[in-house]
Amino acid sequence: MNKQIRFIQVLTLAMAMLTIIPTLAIAEITFDVAGRASIIDEGVGAFVTVGVTCDSVFGNNNTLTINTLSLTQRSGDSVAWGVYRPAQTVINCDGITPKTFKFLITTKLKIFSSGPAIIQIAAQLFGSSGYDSGEFTKEIQLDLQ
Repeated sequence: MNKQIRFIQVLTLAMAMLTIIPTLAIAEITFDVAGRASIIDEGVGAFVTVGVTCDSVFGNNNTLTINTLSLTQRSGDSVAWGVYRPAQTVINCDGITPKTFKFLITTKLKIFSSGPAIIQIAAQLFGSSGYDSGEFTKEIQLDLQ
């Protein structure tokens, strides 16, 4: 009988603690990358169009920081790789309006050529009451401009 009373006390305390702890908001970062990108300057760079929508669960003034945006393409026996890595691009998100950006990704070793490539994005969403991060990968087609 004594064990049942202790169990009920512990269960009551646990339930009370759960009501005090704030619910974690789950934000959503949605990327919409155009299926084609334009190669420029004889292959040393490519313009990629990226649409971004951020869920507004953290409040009205969310900011999305794109930490890394990279493009990888097989080039013969090696890889052409380029990156857009700003000091951090900050985008205000309202959860409703998609924002569209055109990023220039440059390469230094191998040049980009027409054909398939993989784009990868790593981003973080910050709001007044929370934080979320997201990653995105998609195959796109590179075309000469």
